[in-house]
Amino acid sequence: MANYADYLAHFNFDVVYKSTKENVNADYCSRIVRTPMIAKKLSATEGRESEDDEFDLFTMHQISQLPIRAEQIARESRKDPSLGKIIQLLETGADLTRYEYKAPEAKYTLAACCLLFEHRVVIPSVLRQFVLDDLHVSHIGIVKMKGLARSFVYWPGIDADIEKAVKSCSACARQAHLPPKFSDHHWQYPKGPWERIHVDYAGPVAGSMLLIIVDAYSKWLEVKVTNSTTTSATIGILDELFSRYGVPVIVVSDNGPQFAAAEFKDPRLPCKYTP
Repeated sequence: MANYADYLAHFNFDVVYKSTKENVNADYCSRIVRTPMIAKKLSATEGRESEDDEFDLFTMHQISQLPIRAEQIARESRKDPSLGKIIQLLETGADLTRYEYKAPEAKYTLAACCLLFEHRVVIPSVLRQFVLDDLHVSHIGIVKMKGLARSFVYWPGIDADIEKAVKSCSACARQAHLPPKFSDHHWQYPKGPWERIHVDYAGPVAGSMLLIIVDAYSKWLEVKVTNSTTTSATIGILDELFSRYGVPVIVVSDNGPQFAAAEFKDPRLPCKYTP
């Protein structure tokens, strides 16, 4: 091939030229290695200077997609007590690690008068709620909000702020994945009468308590009136029923103190109550 154009023509490729300003995102990938950045002063009335560094152009492209202007971010960053000091150090070419800054602050860079953490614009404290509200406007949930934020903006604790915003939002709560509903337990139907009985106390009724016993097979109902709900009194009532109908295989209760006592669990213990 005589030249590169002939080589592309051989494969029927179209050669399209794009200027640096139109190819900013692709150019950023080749500029990940830290290089000296050109700090530019921005003015809300005069606009930015025409001779911008390519990384500055990428920064402006990122900021243009935010709900706030670059001038606001640059101005409020200088006013911020923490970010303002970092900007002043970076403008003098200082190494932040020598001033006892640690990651992520030590990795901040300055471009177009705005601080960047990797490819994300660092938002000053006074503008964070505004950006957070814009991220949350569509109620897309914690995971998607974090993913969107990691493409454009950063500040210390941004993940925790996103989680707090979503968890305190009633609209997000309605759209959240609900836990699986409780599956009601259904008792297996017994094979014969008095095989399984269900017992519980009701009342007081007219100054007395009612011990209710239901046969799960026949739905036969026994109601015993008593003035005492102690374990001994309960055992005495059930002993009288068991002597009449037989001893059931299963006794179901709500694990009240009468039914959870050692006397009730161990039939070998003596019962001192006489109904």
